[in-house]
Amino acid sequence: MKKYLLLIIVLIPFSIKCLSQDQDRKVTLKTMMGYEFLSDGDYGGFYYCNSIEYPLKEHIYISGTIGSLVSSNNGNKNILLGHNISFLQADLSLIINPVNLTKFYLNFGLGGSFRHRSETEIVGLSIVNGVTTPKYSTEDSFDIGYLGQIVFGFKATNRTSLELEMGMHSYNKGTSTFSTGLGVKIKI
Repeated sequence: MKKYLLLIIVLIPFSIKCLSQDQDRKVTLKTMMGYEFLSDGDYGGFYYCNSIEYPLKEHIYISGTIGSLVSSNNGNKNILLGHNISFLQADLSLIINPVNLTKFYLNFGLGGSFRHRSETEIVGLSIVNGVTTPKYSTEDSFDIGYLGQIVFGFKATNRTSLELEMGMHSYNKGTSTFSTGLGVKIKI
């Protein structure tokens, strides 16, 4: 009896390791960067985000994302004399995976978005005694909106994917955006 008990105690760690290797990795982390077009004035900026995904059912995921955007216009295209925008946004979305092949997949996502927006623009110049002074208009706000996204992914390994993502954010006030970028997704 003692031999069997000792054998079971010795083999339990090996069996746990073997069982854990068979389980699918559930949580995925993603980092993405790209270019975001702002609908007001036809200019854009650099966008960066990190997200975490968790499967709800087969081919349906929930995703949480935190991202930021920095944009500056120096007056090209006669849009404005000067315009700086920065966003900090958080998204919660539902992702559907209708196409999942051996090396490629296609995802569609829809969800809610929240952001803090800070805009500064030069609205005029005043010249007094030969000194030019710009007049600024600033606006800070918390905006609520929605997002839609399409993701095309390439499975580089069984744990790593490279993604091309396109997305659109629309808000109750302020600038709507359209983004395109490249991302890396890792299953942990």
